[in-house]
Amino acid sequence: MTGNLLFVDDDPKALAGYERSFCREPLMVTTATSGAQALARLTQGEEFDVIVSDLRMPGMDGIELLSKVAAFRPDTFRILLTGAADLQTAVAAVNQAGIFRLLLKPCPAEALVSSVREAVRLRSALGAEKELLEQTVTGSVALCMDLLAAIDPYALRHGERLLQYARRVSKAAELREPWRLQLAAMLSPIGFVALPNELKQAIAQNAPLREDQRERLREVPLATHRLLCHIPRLEPVADIVLRAQSPQHECPKDLWLEADILAVLLRLAAETSDSQSEAAALAAMKPSSEEGSPGLELVRRVFTG
Repeated sequence: MTGNLLFVDDDPKALAGYERSFCREPLMVTTATSGAQALARLTQGEEFDVIVSDLRMPGMDGIELLSKVAAFRPDTFRILLTGAADLQTAVAAVNQAGIFRLLLKPCPAEALVSSVREAVRLRSALGAEKELLEQTVTGSVALCMDLLAAIDPYALRHGERLLQYARRVSKAAELREPWRLQLAAMLSPIGFVALPNELKQAIAQNAPLREDQRERLREVPLATHRLLCHIPRLEPVADIVLRAQSPQHECPKDLWLEADILAVLLRLAAETSDSQSEAAALAAMKPSSEEGSPGLELVRRVFTG
């Protein structure tokens, strides 16, 4: 079992002791004498499986340091060493820094090594699980796109166009997780694959629809949602697509903006033709509700400058 460790302590003797404790372990030990120095290593691109920090340090204490690490590198396991283990310190360490272990000083070398070994083991296991999930998601999305290409090339082209729109908007909006909107845009047409060709042609030609055709069309968002929500990690994408196409459906509040943006992009793709630019279509577009549409305002800024 290998791994990279970072020990942070303003006492050089303590750091030397940590290095001796791990000299026989297949683990790479790096040291820092302050929280600022530790953060500098992270911002310069160094990767660590586990960071062990002392609590009492000048300038930046261990809780503040590990809190910043939790926000910056959440996959890194964090261990706090303290000689003053009161309840307030323990609560702050857990709630603010999300630590893996709180160890009391003086900490026996065996206890420290055992805790670090366990942290490295879990970090490795979580990394393997994350990689498997990412491969599963990538494979599932590729399969969906292959199906679109084979069954309905028009839907594939429509999804690719929506993806281009979503990339522009997510970059300008600085979305925290832009992949959600981009995947939602690309996969939103997938529910249309099951529609009869007659209905798809009528939609493409903007022809009047019969009541039975309108009913089939109303079922598309739920069909898309049922398909996407079974793919690992795509539950939020499924919720964005469903709410964008059927605003009466509830979804987590942190997805509302992305759903509103996608709803605008869907309207934009439907209403834009060779004779009408995106800017002209957006200028004529009205908010979909009385409460207004933050997504519409955002998309307008992106396409009109």
